[in-house]
Amino acid sequence: MLLKTYITNPRTFINRERQNPDITRALVSMVSLVGFLVVAELTGHVDIGVYGGLAAELISWARVTGSFAHRVWVMILGTLAVAVATFLGTIAGGNMIAAMAFLVVVAFLSGMARGLGDHGLTLGTLAVVLFLLALYGPNTQAMAEKRAIAVLLGGALSITLRVIILWLLNPQLPYDIAISKPWTISSSIMGMVPALCEEDEHEAETKLNEEEVKLRVAINDLLPYLRKGDSKLVSVRRELLKVVRAGSRFGSTAMALFYEMVQVGKHERLSFLMPTLKNTFQTLELAGSTVGHYLLSKSHEDEELLKIRIQRVENMVLIIRKRLDAAGLPIEDKLEVMKVIYMFESSISYLHTALNWIEKLDEKRKKLSFVTQFQPSISIKSQWKNTLSEFTADSELFRHSLRLTVIATFCLFLYYFFEIPRGYWIALTVMVVLQPDFSSTRLKAWDRVLGTLGGVLIGSLLIHYVKYEYVIFIVIAICLFLFFYFQARNYAIAVFFLTIELVALIDLTLPYDWHIGLYRMMNTILGGVIAVASAYLLWPKWQHVKLGHFLGHAIKANRVYLMQIGHELKEKTGFHARLIGLRRKAEVANLNMAEALKKVKYEPGASKTLIAFGENLAFYNAKLTREITAFGAILPGISKEFEFPITYSLIDECANLLHDLSESLENDQLICVRHSFTRFFLDIDKRIVSIRESVATANVEEQKKMERQLLDYELIRSQMDIITTEIAAMCNISGKVELQAIPLN
Repeated sequence: MLLKTYITNPRTFINRERQNPDITRALVSMVSLVGFLVVAELTGHVDIGVYGGLAAELISWARVTGSFAHRVWVMILGTLAVAVATFLGTIAGGNMIAAMAFLVVVAFLSGMARGLGDHGLTLGTLAVVLFLLALYGPNTQAMAEKRAIAVLLGGALSITLRVIILWLLNPQLPYDIAISKPWTISSSIMGMVPALCEEDEHEAETKLNEEEVKLRVAINDLLPYLRKGDSKLVSVRRELLKVVRAGSRFGSTAMALFYEMVQVGKHERLSFLMPTLKNTFQTLELAGSTVGHYLLSKSHEDEELLKIRIQRVENMVLIIRKRLDAAGLPIEDKLEVMKVIYMFESSISYLHTALNWIEKLDEKRKKLSFVTQFQPSISIKSQWKNTLSEFTADSELFRHSLRLTVIATFCLFLYYFFEIPRGYWIALTVMVVLQPDFSSTRLKAWDRVLGTLGGVLIGSLLIHYVKYEYVIFIVIAICLFLFFYFQARNYAIAVFFLTIELVALIDLTLPYDWHIGLYRMMNTILGGVIAVASAYLLWPKWQHVKLGHFLGHAIKANRVYLMQIGHELKEKTGFHARLIGLRRKAEVANLNMAEALKKVKYEPGASKTLIAFGENLAFYNAKLTREITAFGAILPGISKEFEFPITYSLIDECANLLHDLSESLENDQLICVRHSFTRFFLDIDKRIVSIRESVATANVEEQKKMERQLLDYELIRSQMDIITTEIAAMCNISGKVELQAIPLN
């Protein structure tokens, strides 16, 4: 599949690699590792080449983001930390007390480094791995210096291949990648919508959540370039902010369109429009992806192509309007399509926003120089500040670091006290298996232990029967690439190939017999058991106990989001920027709730009833967020000439009910709430009937005005009907809120 993509559409492959350079990182890691091993073999230093090779491999693989200057500093600091850990492991290897004392420091810092991001996890794990390997003698200062130098050389090689070369070739690449990725992901979501409408709604919601996570991560990667108070000679903050906001709104509108398209699909009379609607989604996807390409290439060709594709989308929407008008359908059938049309038009406006601000961005970026981009310290300080804030008893990261320190030190004690051959594999397994929470540890423990056992067996046989180093180098390279390939596809298989590589590397220059393979397998099983047991026994923080808090927080976020929609409708602002921040908070709260539910599934003490309750409530709350976003997307299309006082009151009623629901969940209380939804809708319907009756007696000009008001009322009524239905469903599912309608007079 990958080769086919490369041959048939190399440009797509190149753009994908720019934004997610997995294949590139895999190749660089392979070259770094094998190249270092070959040089070590040729110079007669294979005994220390393993340390430099591992450092070169994993530092190359570390997913470091930000500017090139920031990446260089992070990788330099990481290399120094790993070199120090290797040095300490070597000089302490002959003394159990010293080794345990140093491991306390190394393991704790490794655990806390997870808070720095993916690169912190990779570099922290590498530091502990090399510390444990370095315990094997000779434990002299001279050997410690040689191993540390090898690590520094390996790090220098990976920094050169991963960063320096690209920095010299294209210094603005991080800017281009960071700003284009949200658009690439958003356009992908837009293209997914028609296919998702044909799937089970719960499964489709799961896929939308996965894409939403990717979009959040992409936007977070861009945040360092949007810092306020930027002191650069040339700041592009404003332009970047406009473009990324447009991309974020494009993606959120795409997710909201999913539920609107589901409603359209339920109307048989609208089936004649479905092919055109699907084609419009495809055209929007192409236009959105072209924005991403344009941001990367900055070429005139992509600019012209984007203008053409935006025009195509506008033509498609015009065709939909004409076909809908020609069909002569009653307004009840037209409403759902009109909402889709309004959201299409909002998406087009985001494309225009991106196009206009990209042109301004290009003018400023031409003035950016090597010097003005060299500001890594602010980002690094910010990362460390966030990590230091985790030094509290309630922090999951802090408890994980303490747990990791205690268990790794205990495993090291077992290794020394019982003189277990290759006993450091117990601690190595713990480092791989043990996660910050019990659920993640349990979820991946079996895959990790199973893959490790298989890799240990095959790797041990490889070392036993293959004596030619260059053949082992080739096997190591193949296993490394296969690890990268399967990492996101099948974790057990990925760990299998990674373990073969590690066994081949670690035992490359050590004496071997079949007992060693057996001991290593036993150590792996023991390490896995210890990791799972420690996650259960040492300072666990059960998510099912706080499930009501996560649910209540997500519902409150939707409440604030909906209230802001009502404010924008009342003040006729169309779409205020404040909505973007509130939408983001609601989406993040939903993602946090979904993540908590994943952990609850694997926690002891969490009943199936509780899990089903949480999943159902989370599902409807996510739907509510999408429907509120859909309401926001149609706001610009609502006429500013009319007032909708009944709607304002209805939104307030919904907000009050959401507040009561969240409070009942967080406090675990049963409450009775009287609502007046029916009365509000009757009042709206009366207003609609009144307008319809007035149309018949009005002149032509007044008729057009009233028909527009009628359409606005119908659209608002339809959207509020969906929103109140979702809220009522959430109240019924919760079992905490008893709804009673206020009797009509």
